[in-house]
Amino acid sequence: MKKIETKIGDISQSLAVTLIFNLPDTLIRRAEHHVTDKMKATVTVTLKAAEQVIGINVRVDNPVSNHRLRLVSQLGDRTKSSIADSLFGVVKRPVVDPNATNWQIKGWVEKPTEINPLQSFAAVSDNHQTVAGFTDGPREYEIVGENFDQLALTIFRANSQMGKTDLKYRPGRASGETIVATPAAELIGRLSFDFGFYYSQAAFDDSQVSKIAKEFYSPVQVYELAPFLNSRIRFIRNEPEQKELPTRISLLDLKDSSAVVSAIKKAEESDQVILRCFNPFLLRKATIKLPVKATEVGLDEKTKSNLKEGNFDHNQFKTFKFDLGGDQFAHIRKAY
Repeated sequence: MKKIETKIGDISQSLAVTLIFNLPDTLIRRAEHHVTDKMKATVTVTLKAAEQVIGINVRVDNPVSNHRLRLVSQLGDRTKSSIADSLFGVVKRPVVDPNATNWQIKGWVEKPTEINPLQSFAAVSDNHQTVAGFTDGPREYEIVGENFDQLALTIFRANSQMGKTDLKYRPGRASGETIVATPAAELIGRLSFDFGFYYSQAAFDDSQVSKIAKEFYSPVQVYELAPFLNSRIRFIRNEPEQKELPTRISLLDLKDSSAVVSAIKKAEESDQVILRCFNPFLLRKATIKLPVKATEVGLDEKTKSNLKEGNFDHNQFKTFKFDLGGDQFAHIRKAY
């Protein structure tokens, strides 16, 4: 540890810790335990009064390739399984793959590992509490520690080659036809990564982890639209005859909905609105309160389904289309 800095304000507090890692510059020197370089990493933990997520930023000045850096959080208790999100749902996995001990007997060419994929979060939970780690970096995590009581999120992997031969978990040939140099994946230089941790005194399905992860990494983006300006600067259409536009318009009310919104956008070939949602729970069905004239469609936004329900089974997602109806949306439809 090289340095510790703190900042304390009325709405946020932060703690920054600067660490120095001793690293070898090649895999041969790593096997020989021969250190050649130093890597500086600054980890900043931020608490904000209005947010439920503990923000973590990691800044690294990376001098070498062929190594991995992970952010490891102590969970407290031993866990037997983990939970992570997929594209439209969540997956529960054991911390130890049952095939890890006999994969060669089964004739597998590669050992299954406990390094698992995620989209934005990985979590552990029981009936009383949930711990979730959020990341917008490499999409992988692992439950580690002698007692499987630590959550490891990959900060970055630096690699000089792809498809190496005779690996520990994949002996024999290269993964492809040949070994490929990957200079862009060496990640030499200054890097910055953002993470978050969320703690809840409730089971996973009661903790709204998927919803909080979406809000943390996918805030609603808005701008004022002017179709007559084809540039990066956009302003709303100036119509002085309209003196009394509403100060607030509700397009969709989601306060009584448990499904998580994956996308909301203008339809590709009409002025209608597309809404895509999914079930964020492990054990429950999810629901959403739809506009009166909403219609369920396929991903092509055309193929209409016979169903028109806002109910979602486990790992199910649905797409809906509806109009900006009513006089209060007239000026918006005109702008489009």
